[in-house]
Amino acid sequence: MSDGESLEFTTAAKQYCSVVDRAGQAENTDVWLAEVATALLRASLAVRMLPAPAGQAGAAAAAGPASDQRSAVLARVRDRLGSEAPYQTVWPPAGDHEPCQVTAALAVDLTDIYCDLAKVGSDAAPDADPVAEWRFCYWNHWGRHAAEALRVIHYSRVGF
Repeated sequence: MSDGESLEFTTAAKQYCSVVDRAGQAENTDVWLAEVATALLRASLAVRMLPAPAGQAGAAAAAGPASDQRSAVLARVRDRLGSEAPYQTVWPPAGDHEPCQVTAALAVDLTDIYCDLAKVGSDAAPDADPVAEWRFCYWNHWGRHAAEALRVIHYSRVGF
């Protein structure tokens, strides 16, 4: 693994978490959402640039934020947005299954991303492969939330 790629991702993850942590201090929701989108795009690009692990090395997940910390993050984001900011989407967005319309929430998306990215750089098992874990979390969880969050932020700023 390139130390530069790893450093870029860990820096981007910390930047995203820092922006979300400042939700209650932001004076303007539109400006804050623009910062969220920028940090989210940077983290998404950085994780996609990480090299694929050789083989299927087992990655032991580091513990994410405790449920009370997750609740506090969700409350900050919800307060900044004025609600959970519900939106409609189709699930699954692709594949062989019949899609159906579902309601999701931007506040939950941003919080779930935060919880996955807050683990970056924390202590994992000594034999864990952090790059494999970071990639796994992106492709199997927070990447989906990121795609939806970016779509909602884009259209909320455009005014549709």
